[in-house]
Formats: sequence, structure tokens, C-alpha cells
Amino acid sequence: GLQYPLRYWEILNEPEMQGPELTFFQEDSAAYLELLKLSYTTIKGADPNAVVLPGGQAGMHPHSVAYWRPVLRSGGGFFDIGNIHSIGSDDEFFASEYRDLLDSLGHAEKSYWITEAGIPTRPRPGDSPPTEDDLAKMVFTSFAAAFGEGADVIIKIYRGSPVGTDAYEAYLLMARTVGDFVAATRLAENALRFEMIDRKTVYVLWDNAVLPFDVTGTVTVVTYDGDESQEDASSVVGGVPILVIVD
Repeated sequence: GLQYPLRYWEILNEPEMQGPELTFFQEDSAAYLELLKLSYTTIKGADPNAVVLPGGQAGMHPHSVAYWRPVLRSGGGFFDIGNIHSIGSDDEFFASEYRDLLDSLGHAEKSYWITEAGIPTRPRPGDSPPTEDDLAKMVFTSFAAAFGEGADVIIKIYRGSPVGTDAYEAYLLMARTVGDFVAATRLAENALRFEMIDRKTVYVLWDNAVLPFDVTGTVTVVTYDGDESQEDASSVVGGVPILVIVD
């Protein structure tokens, strides 16, 4: 009966994080599984339309996977959507690895969300620190790739892309352009196709990717930093990360 009802429930946060600096839960996998079961049955009893997610898994690090594996294996009837976090750890927010984990434990039919997503900001060994422009490009490619690996929803935090930066503007551009996608398909490591609710198709290209041969005519090209132009499909090359809108 609420005007703005609570529909989505995340049961705790990163329960496997039990270190000296971050501790969100103090028990083992078996105790968390019992809490998940109790929470799920209570919430569904009050609202059958509610959607329940397990507490976000803190990445795909070995200790996280070891904690969550028995929960996901035995608790499949007590969550509706999978849930992974990636804060500066992986260029694609662990999307493909988490999908593989869910599939391996019998949850191929379940979708998953990335409820904390932050792009990596630390330089790789031997590299210079990323510039603001580098981070903007990374936002573009990271979000696209994660959607292409099956993530349904990505909830961003400001790590690496706070409000007012080029990276944040790139995030908003992605949200405006492909936020309402119906399906995302990875065509290559550097190319994705989004089918949109308005029946348009949007391609995301980078690292010199080109459009599929069957895309012809005039298309709208939007670069990661917002420059927009009309181009013939045959001449489009993702020299920088771009959105290509096919109407």
C-alpha cells in the first residue's frame, strides 16, 4: 500500500568481509545461509512481488568465492538475482567470472546485478597513472563490456568518476543512450550491440572496431566525450570509444 514500496532487498553487505578494517558480518557461510533463508521467506510472505538479492559478493577474490560457493550452491531457492561488487579491481567488474560462477552452481537461469561498480584508478605495473580522459574512456568500455557479459543492472559508485569529471559525464552519456536496453550482445572484445526498447540499435565500439557488414546507410556517432556526427556506416571506426546509433 505504500506510494513508493520497497521492492528490492539486499540481505546484508559483503558478509565475507571480516577483516580488521571492514567487518559486516561475524559468522560463517552456514550462518549467513540461514539468515538468507529467513529473510527471503519473511520478505516474500509480506510481499510476493519483492525481489531478493544476496549480500553483494566482494569481487571474485579466492576468499570471497570460498565463502559464497556453499551459499549459492545450497541457497538457490532463497534469492532471485545474483549480486557482485567490483571496486577498482577489474576492468569489466568481474561480470564474466561471476556469470560463470552462477552457471557452475546451477543458476544459469538467474540474472545478476553489479550493485557496486567502480573503475580501476591505480596504474598497472610499469604504467603511468590514468588521466581523467583515460578514466572517461574506461567508464565507457567497462560498463558496455559488463552488460555484454550478462549484467542486467550496474549501480555506480564515485570511485574514479566523481560528479563533475569527464568520467562522470561519460557515465551519464552511457546511461542516457543505452540505459533502457532490452538485450546486450558482445560481438567481439571491443564491440557490443544493444537492442533498445524503442527498437533502435546502439553499437559500442573501441580499439578500432568497425560495424557489422550488414549495417548500412547514415548512422549517428557519439564519442565518449559527447561529440556527435552523422557518418556513413561503412566509414565508422572506433578509434576512440564511440556509440553508434542506428535508427
